[in-house]
Amino acid sequence: MVIRDYEPSDFPFIMEIEKNTQEFPAPQEFVLTSIEIGRAWVAVEGDDIVGFIIGKLKHGIPYANNVAVSKDHRNKGIATKLFAKFEEYFGSSQKSENKMFWLQVYANNPAQKLYFDLGYRVSWIDEHYYGDCKHALNMYKSVRPISNKVFTASY
Repeated sequence: MVIRDYEPSDFPFIMEIEKNTQEFPAPQEFVLTSIEIGRAWVAVEGDDIVGFIIGKLKHGIPYANNVAVSKDHRNKGIATKLFAKFEEYFGSSQKSENKMFWLQVYANNPAQKLYFDLGYRVSWIDEHYYGDCKHALNMYKSVRPISNKVFTASY
């Protein structure tokens, strides 16, 4: 398995993974715009794209905008390798003592265990972010502790 830079010809494959793996798939235009303003990588096994990650700066902090691994290729460390690439790239422009990354995940998404294992911690909850009673956990990874409190944002 190889992690490589995204190429425009990869787009249909990452959209297929997005649609088949996400409870709330992102619209095609959103994914394409995120790639254009950020940076994306794909995981390739043999001739197949089996996962991807899109990163960008959001609120001035590197943000894992979207990550997905096809269901048949989960639990092989692919997402961990994708996150390593994301953190290496975006972390290279930060001072080592101030490195910080963040993401949002649906509160019922089992992927949050992976994010905890990677060092991400919940810092606040966006209530109803994905719809009525479908909350997003905002998770940060930092060499410095952010807070021991969890904040809830209501709109």
